[in-house]
Amino acid sequence: MVSKVPRTHIRLADAAQRLSHSSSWVRKRIADGSLDGFKWSRRDLTVSVESIVRFEEQARVTTQPSRQ
Repeated sequence: MVSKVPRTHIRLADAAQRLSHSSSWVRKRIADGSLDGFKWSRRDLTVSVESIVRFEEQARVTTQPSRQ
């Protein structure tokens, strides 16, 4: 049996602050699949902290300068 690890969610405004971007930027990343968003009601949107960490790690890997 596969056990699922529960995800931690934070509000859209908190996710935007953590990523140093606007809420609309975070919404666009949710739309393109870069972040996992969950819509609880019309105005209540949360973002998975695990997807934020994954996004930050991916951004860090792609922006590291190559060593020569």
